[in-house]
Amino acid sequence: MTSREWQLWMDATDSLLRGSGVRIVCPHCGSSEVAYRFVGGGPARLGYGAVWCNTCLNGVWLSRLAIPEAVPMVSIEADPTSIDIPQFRQVTPLDE
Repeated sequence: MTSREWQLWMDATDSLLRGSGVRIVCPHCGSSEVAYRFVGGGPARLGYGAVWCNTCLNGVWLSRLAIPEAVPMVSIEADPTSIDIPQFRQVTPLDE
């Protein structure tokens, strides 16, 4: 059984990737200070990403992700120090 908070983070990520324009709120604290960074490359724009809250520093990591053209993406070849993802508490499917 997956945790409710993790599922809410996945729903928020889906909204970001679809570019729905919906205001994303943090499933953990309710803040609107949700940030994200997607890193990928190649014609298929495959990569990874992180979505987190700048208020409570909770969020999720995503891997093997197809990043849509409309979503900003940092090149996988970029200097890792320029990617700028803070340390945050990773919410997992098994969190209670």
